[in-house]
Amino acid sequence: CAGTETFAATSLLAVSLGRQCRAARRRRSPPSPPLTPSPLCKPRRLYISFSDVGWENWIIAPQGYLANYCGGECPFPLAAELNSTNHAVLQTLVHSLDPQGTPQPCCVPVRLSPISILYYDNSDNVVLRHYEDMVVDECGCR
Repeated sequence: CAGTETFAATSLLAVSLGRQCRAARRRRSPPSPPLTPSPLCKPRRLYISFSDVGWENWIIAPQGYLANYCGGECPFPLAAELNSTNHAVLQTLVHSLDPQGTPQPCCVPVRLSPISILYYDNSDNVVLRHYEDMVVDECGCR
C-alpha cells in the first residue's frame, strides 16, 4: 500500500477488497474522533485495487484508483444539494403519502470522470486508453 496516499490524493476513486494498508509512519497527534457519517445521498469512498480483482497481470498502471460510489438516503423534502430532478421531488412527496405504494428516489451518480489505464492487450502490446465514466464525482436523487 506504499504510495497509496499520494495516488489517492490525486485520484478521484480508490477501491480495495481485502488487505488493509498498515500505517508506515508515526502519528503526530492523537486520532480525531470518528465523524458521524451523513445518511444523505453523497459520494462514498471506494478504492479499487486491480490486484484485488485479479487484473494485476495485464494492467500496468495505475495499480488501482478511487472509483467511489453513491450511497445514502433521499428523504422528503429533498434538499437542493441532493441534485434532484423534478420527478424525484414529486416521487418523494408521493412516497411520504404512500410509502408502501411508491419507493423513494435512488441515490445515483450524476457526474462521473474518466481515468487512463496503461495495459497489455491480447497481443502483448502496451496500450494507453482513456476510460470514460470511471469515477463518481457527484451523486443525486433520481
